[in-house]
Amino acid sequence: MIVKMFIFFSLLILGINDMCVKKNLPKKIENNNMNSYSYLRIVKFLDYNQFHCVFENGETGIFDLSLFNPKEGVFSYLESKENQKNFSIENGILTWNGGLLDIAPENLYHVVTGKSLPYWVEKVK
Repeated sequence: MIVKMFIFFSLLILGINDMCVKKNLPKKIENNNMNSYSYLRIVKFLDYNQFHCVFENGETGIFDLSLFNPKEGVFSYLESKENQKNFSIENGILTWNGGLLDIAPENLYHVVTGKSLPYWVEKVK
């Protein structure tokens, strides 16, 4: 009886720990290995509108912010070089202004690497 209770509680504790670890880690999303993306690991500001990006899968490239037209709409915050420099990576996502402005990781990966967008991203017509 005591052994059965020990095994039950051990499995319960291991299960809870496993759920906690999985909950906090961003995962790469794939669709049959055809359309995938990767979260950011490292970003370095190079110059106005230019960022060097390193993704968790090891791919690298230059992100040109001017593709997102930083002079209009929500991206107008990034018109100044100083605001562009003030970025952070939150859970693998490039953000500015304390997380109020970000670039979706699947779009950033597509723009930097040229790889196809995930199947679930709606194409703009």
